[in-house]
Amino acid sequence: MKKRNIAKFLRMLRKEGGEISSFSSSSLISEHPVVSSSSSANMNSLCKKSIVKIQKRLKYKFNDRIWLEQALTRRSFVLESISTQVDEQANQRLEFIGDRVLELAVARILFVKNSGDNEGELNTKLKYCVNNTTLATIATRLRLGKYLIVGKGEEMCGIRENQKVLADTLEAIIGAIYFDSNEDMKRVCKFVARHFKTYLKQILASN
Repeated sequence: MKKRNIAKFLRMLRKEGGEISSFSSSSLISEHPVVSSSSSANMNSLCKKSIVKIQKRLKYKFNDRIWLEQALTRRSFVLESISTQVDEQANQRLEFIGDRVLELAVARILFVKNSGDNEGELNTKLKYCVNNTTLATIATRLRLGKYLIVGKGEEMCGIRENQKVLADTLEAIIGAIYFDSNEDMKRVCKFVARHFKTYLKQILASN
């Protein structure tokens, strides 16, 4: 390799090394996500009366109601508002994190309450608690469909009663609670224990 190429290669390594060192493990766990500040401005925000009602149903009071609004906002609404921040303002990202947090919360409850179960048995019970049918049933009981912020097209299609949409919305709500509570898993577990109580009792009774 020519000297000029070697020097160029070394400069590249130094540059990449600096970028990698700035991307530290501590920064990965210390950063707390911030909900888009433009969400509230672009949304047909929930009225105060609706905010109060849904929080009573959830039995959780949000510190920042924008988390709740985002959890209830469908991508269709954001697209129709011609926003440039669709993914930041719709509930799909919260649904993603809520799915994982829900599984962890239920897994923890099962691990503690079913000390005699092996991995396979715990997995079977976990799937029973977090499948779409279970989630949609709970979401229906909480009347989440009533509070969805949707686009006109989806509204005409009766999206508020769609079982998959309701299940996804509940996951987004759980994701919102996780971040709103400053990633407090105890708060999430409390929410899950309360609203998934029927299913958890059935599982525990089968032991």
